[in-house]
Amino acid sequence: MNTHRAIAVIAAAGLFAAAAHAQGSVTTSCTRPSGHHIYEEERACPIGGGTYTALRLGTHSTYGSYTDLSRVSYLTFPIAVSVCPDNGFVDFQEDYTPEELAAFTAVIGTDEYKALLGKHTSYYLFARMIEMSKQEGFDVWWLDNVAASEAASCGLPVFEDYTRRALASADAALAKAKPEDDMYWPLNLLLINDLRELGEFGQAEQKLVALSGIPDNWTAAFDTLREAVARKMKGRVQIGHKFEQ
Repeated sequence: MNTHRAIAVIAAAGLFAAAAHAQGSVTTSCTRPSGHHIYEEERACPIGGGTYTALRLGTHSTYGSYTDLSRVSYLTFPIAVSVCPDNGFVDFQEDYTPEELAAFTAVIGTDEYKALLGKHTSYYLFARMIEMSKQEGFDVWWLDNVAASEAASCGLPVFEDYTRRALASADAALAKAKPEDDMYWPLNLLLINDLRELGEFGQAEQKLVALSGIPDNWTAAFDTLREAVARKMKGRVQIGHKFEQ
């Protein structure tokens, strides 16, 4: 797993900065300060230099994962990633190379990107910024998945649209993946889970039946998903959930 891919996964786990709660003008977020769990910190935006209040994830606990691979916690995961309020730059890591800053500066200055501000979640902006900048080493399918999870956590009406985009991203990535690849089984899980969330249970069942050789560390996740599909359940389901008989 390369550095940028690791950053995306860590961010999705909520281990990086969260979006400032006052950023309603550029992004939609339900992440809020919560004592020592999520605390405020002043930060200078790497593009433009404007100072803004970012939220940082502090001490916290998680209790497993859902089938969309978001965390189960008393906090609302996924924790949003920081977005600079002056220009909509998704400030997803501590330091950037000059080449990265140049590429991202070009993207956030476009009318296409500016049109997204104030309408979407932080991870949706993150995915589009990476996609438009054509930066290598980022898994846009994963960012699209986290955006859908973020919309679900916040109860946003864009959830279905985000889920359809995540489904398309996962499908495109899976077409290029091999069973021995690290991301092969997460991709399969997320793609089938997207179909379930969209109520497309027949397609989800077909894809589950076609799977073989699921490794031991993914068995519980697929068993949970299989049961949820059979019961025609939409909405989040925790991996390992005990279904009523």
